Amino acid sequence: MERRDRYGSGVVIPDGVTFIRLILIDSGGNTSSRVYRESVFFDAKFRMTRIQFGADRGQALGYLDYLGNSSRAGRAARRITNPNERPTPGLVYLTPSDAVVGTSITGATSTATYGVAVFQHVACDRTGQGGRIGVDDLVMGRGIILNPMVFRNRFTPPELNLPAGRPFTLSDPPRNPPPNPY
Repeated sequence: MERRDRYGSGVVIPDGVTFIRLILIDSGGNTSSRVYRESVFFDAKFRMTRIQFGADRGQALGYLDYLGNSSRAGRAARRITNPNERPTPGLVYLTPSDAVVGTSITGATSTATYGVAVFQHVACDRTGQGGRIGVDDLVMGRGIILNPMVFRNRFTPPELNLPAGRPFTLSDPPRNPPPNPY
């Protein structure tokens, strides 16, 4: 899938694409759902890197521009006034533990301009914890929302109520780890 950003700086090709399903419940208990296709992009990085504007030949800017301005969720978010019905497009980085998503992507300016939630999942090596090479030696860590302010005046799906902060590896747990939802 190829998407050209509106500035014409290039074509962005995400590693993965999925949809957002927003389930609405009215005051009478009736439910309806809305599906916003191609509104979440996944980008996998395989080496130590700092992910920021300018370091990736416009890739991050292209993702944010497309998701915030051209995706179905991005367009709907601009016209829907009820915050409980407003979808939030997402950009999910799948990275090794030493990759850092820069503040140029997660900062207030990017969040306000594009309205895209940015997440990071860290791949964790399990070979020291019983993982078998080539079978189950890697697992994806819990997703971390890097710009929680994007949900201000927008519906926050319960499954996205993740802790904000820096992701960690299996061998580098935080002092007060968040509860495991599984």
